[in-house]
Amino acid sequence: MPTNNNLPEKFPEDWLKQLKDALRQDTRKALLWTLLGSSVVASVVTAGANMILETMKLNNTAEIEKYKACLDLRREEVKELRTVYSTVAQKLRQFEKDFDNCLTTCEDASDTRKKKRQSPRDAYDALIAAAKGLAEIQALARDTRVSADLRSSLLDMNERVIRNISATLDNDRQLAKIDKLPEFVASGRTDLQPKIVQIKVQMETATKSLKAESCNSN
Repeated sequence: MPTNNNLPEKFPEDWLKQLKDALRQDTRKALLWTLLGSSVVASVVTAGANMILETMKLNNTAEIEKYKACLDLRREEVKELRTVYSTVAQKLRQFEKDFDNCLTTCEDASDTRKKKRQSPRDAYDALIAAAKGLAEIQALARDTRVSADLRSSLLDMNERVIRNISATLDNDRQLAKIDKLPEFVASGRTDLQPKIVQIKVQMETATKSLKAESCNSN
């Protein structure tokens, strides 16, 4: 049999090693592509993708429920705060009426030119009634749910009124000090009554601005 003079009768060892490595690499590549194209791998990949999607759905549902719960809580907080503001506004309107009656009574009691006028005891009772109404407002004004600015205004008004009323009362005899009434009335008309009107406007503004806080941070 004729032989090819270009090839040696026996392959060198390094040639054989290179040939084996090449065949091994080709076999691995063929096997990898066969597996990737198989229905088994496709099923595994699909199952994994479905699991990820289901997990995402569960997470999204949980986040939505958490957001809804937060929003419901914020709305309930606003509802409660509106009730607080409404109560304060009601008490303030009542105090405004009582305080005006108090000033009228004290003004009449201090007018020595009149033969018939309110007595020092009448003025005392009017002052005490105003102070009681003020105490109710003061208790509500300490509610931390009320805005800091509004609380500050209410407490400042309370302090001014109580200070002026205290200076006018003779508690031992349960009478108003007639000589102190003109000063009390003047202060009430020029300072305290405008302060009440200012607080009413401030309260209306605060009430209108009430809204549920954002839940995005949660």
